[in-house]
Amino acid sequence: MYNTKFKRIAESKWFDLVGILIILTTVGVMGYYRTPLSASWVFKGQTAWWYQLPLIGIVSTCSSIASVMSTRLVAKVNNTGNLVGWINTIFSGLIDFLLGNVGAIITYPVSVYLNWQAGQNWAKKYQGSFGHRKNFGAFLFGLILAAFVTGFGLNWIAYVWLAH
Repeated sequence: MYNTKFKRIAESKWFDLVGILIILTTVGVMGYYRTPLSASWVFKGQTAWWYQLPLIGIVSTCSSIASVMSTRLVAKVNNTGNLVGWINTIFSGLIDFLLGNVGAIITYPVSVYLNWQAGQNWAKKYQGSFGHRKNFGAFLFGLILAAFVTGFGLNWIAYVWLAH
């Protein structure tokens, strides 16, 4: 009974709204939504009016909301979450790069490809059966381990070769 009640709450659209409200509240309190394009290392020192527009803050806020919604949709076994995640990864990579993560130029294209591939494989391979495969725990552990090794490895390469 408790599990069913919790499942209904977790799948509710109101629960999605709570995540969005947490992001908007945090962004508002911290004032991050006001971050201008001139805050990036690429446009640092630019004084024209359009560089003062809060584009980084607004795009980052929308990207955070998209990230939460992508995760929520995928958890609800809705393939739209993969599309939202794919688009969000592009914007996240751009913002990360503009804010000084030089490794983003290597790591985010990999993420974009993997998000695209997840969307392509979703209906064929996992819909309705994800998590019920034999040895799923070992598969998930291997996937997480591979993600960490790839992420750290690509960032190491980027910072060794691109940052110096």
